[in-house]
Amino acid sequence: MNHMIIRNKCPLCNSDKRIFYEVYKRWPNLPIYKCRDCKFVYSEKVPSKDEIFIAQGEFNFVKDGIENKTIDSLNSSLLLSLLHKKLRYLQIIKKIKRILCKLNKTTQRVLDVGCSVGGFLDLIKKEFNVETYGVDIFPKICEFNKLRGHKILCGFLEELKFDGIKFDIITFLEVLEHLPDPTAAVKTAYNLLNNKGLLVIEVPNLIYSTFKGKIEKNFIFKKLTKMEEWGLMPHIHYNHFSPEVLKSLLIKHGFKCIEIIPALYNESVEGCPRIIKIVYEKYTILCQYIHHITGMILSPNFILFATKL
Repeated sequence: MNHMIIRNKCPLCNSDKRIFYEVYKRWPNLPIYKCRDCKFVYSEKVPSKDEIFIAQGEFNFVKDGIENKTIDSLNSSLLLSLLHKKLRYLQIIKKIKRILCKLNKTTQRVLDVGCSVGGFLDLIKKEFNVETYGVDIFPKICEFNKLRGHKILCGFLEELKFDGIKFDIITFLEVLEHLPDPTAAVKTAYNLLNNKGLLVIEVPNLIYSTFKGKIEKNFIFKKLTKMEEWGLMPHIHYNHFSPEVLKSLLIKHGFKCIEIIPALYNESVEGCPRIIKIVYEKYTILCQYIHHITGMILSPNFILFATKL
């Protein structure tokens, strides 16, 4: 990536007080720092928005580039997405239903930011019979979702015009970690939500990712598993949230946190022995029990539900 933006100050609280957190041999030029004031962990270097388009596209659609994909190949991507993520999507929808029931609210319009091939939009439209909107940076993805009955805007959320449209639910599912300015995205979501509207955010768990990164560095582990070192994935993940830091960010910008839960993470772990995949899947189930008993969030991802005050 040629055009990197240097974040010398914390993207959440604007403090210039920071300590070194991590760097990986695989990405020696992408150091990660921790804010001394708000404890947020962030990558110092992030690509420009044009470069993010390239970086995210290459990572998520490696084979032939997203803009070269046909409708049939995007349909295949949708099926694969649902295979990997449907359990988690249904977990989120089930929780949304419970929260809306508790708040005695109904929903008519939903916005999914970073909607990709539209798997979540399909499921929530079916469950709630609502008007579904999506945002994505890839024109081909936007075209694909429009053909399937969703209303789609192409670009970065904070730069788009919604012409006064408000939403009852806004979701960021594995999106906030990819954004150069997560605070701008949260502020925009606040402005787009109806009063007492619901915000749902799913992000990778800093605690888990840090621990996993240290295991991946271990020589014996590398030898046995042949797995590459991923850790916090600073080449595409620029923001690294703990549950406490994400909760504080939302409270600061006018939200009330209702609940934080471990995500049911049923995606397969690529490029590793079957035994590791089995252990990984069992671990994510164990995390549900640990959370139920202790309240601790140790899962690979966590999901936060908040309402606009």
